[in-house]
Amino acid sequence: MWNKIKGPLQFLLGWPLSFVALFFIIKTFLPALWEINTALANINYFLLFLGFVAFFIYYTVRSIFWARVISFMGYPVATKDSLFLWSSAQLKRYIPGNIWGVLGMTVLFSERGVQKKDVAKGILFETEIVVLSTLLLSFLALPYLHEHNFPFVDIVYPLRYLFLLLYLFGTVIYLYSPVLLEKISLPFARHLRHFLPPFSSSKTLFLLLLMTVSYIFFGIGTFLTITSVVYIDPQLVLQLSGYFILSLIIGFLSFITPTGLGVREGAIAVGLSHVITL
Repeated sequence: MWNKIKGPLQFLLGWPLSFVALFFIIKTFLPALWEINTALANINYFLLFLGFVAFFIYYTVRSIFWARVISFMGYPVATKDSLFLWSSAQLKRYIPGNIWGVLGMTVLFSERGVQKKDVAKGILFETEIVVLSTLLLSFLALPYLHEHNFPFVDIVYPLRYLFLLLYLFGTVIYLYSPVLLEKISLPFARHLRHFLPPFSSSKTLFLLLLMTVSYIFFGIGTFLTITSVVYIDPQLVLQLSGYFILSLIIGFLSFITPTGLGVREGAIAVGLSHVITL
């Protein structure tokens, strides 16, 4: 049965869905075309170029992340192939219904000999690492949030150290969870292993650092791209980069819209309304 539908499904998840994804991307930004054209008249192309460079590094490091994940699982997939496969799958995430990105990853990597259960395991692991890395970088936004959103709550700013300690404690537990689970007898341990890192603590830490580096460039790239259109105080680069990453994770955790489109942009608009006129 699978062999009969495998060919048509692979075609459906290939170029046709890519064109559908492009349609929804264009449809999203078309209503704001007049505002975009007005902003482009005064654009700083040097900052825009630097922003694109930062985004290119972000996508490259993300593809390296997936290449390492697949390699650690025992599959020899070249980095350049991982870049193409991961980018193709991510493009399909812009189609309403988040399942298209998952299906795209499964089909494309299974064509290179990666078992579907390992692709699913890798996607779950990637999601966990994305949440951990973006949460860490979101701490950069706390001073900005405290000043502009919660100035009346004096306890928020001092609590950032407590939040950071809790984060570090939880991350250490996550990194060593497979080892800890072997030493602790729990009735649901067998099921819990599906949600734990499939690699050693050193490999998981390396992948976490790799993902964190990628999102550093994502935050900086977003800041540079926006600054190329409207002026933002350069002293806010770290705080706003953290805020953009926080907005990304808010959209990432949204299961209503594809890739968080609309949710992420709404969060960014609210944040930027304090420093620029939108």
